[in-house]
Amino acid sequence: MRVGGGSGPRGPQGPKGVKGAGAAGKAKATFKVQQVDKTDAIDPDEARSALAEAWQKIAEELRDGGIADRHEAIRRAVSAVIKDRFKGLQGKGVRKIEDQIAKVLDEDPRMADRLADQFRRLADNE
Repeated sequence: MRVGGGSGPRGPQGPKGVKGAGAAGKAKATFKVQQVDKTDAIDPDEARSALAEAWQKIAEELRDGGIADRHEAIRRAVSAVIKDRFKGLQGKGVRKIEDQIAKVLDEDPRMADRLADQFRRLADNE
């Protein structure tokens, strides 16, 4: 006779805290998306965002020779995005972040080519 009385082999137990498939179904039932007519979503008379204007300017300068190469264009585009999205950031740290992100984008050949194509399209659509 064993002390502590083993009750025999036990089978595998499922993960704890799982409520089952019913909980996920409830979220889908309560969340509804309204269909939006995309033609009404963009007003052509509406002023362009500062970020869009900055990208347009970068594209035009790259086309006209004001920016020497795509490396500088990418760095300026990253700078414009950071200034637009993180308005409170300032100082030397921002420049370091800009340079690191630009380096990552520039070293990825597919991303660099896509950005170059985007700059070309923006410059052609003046």
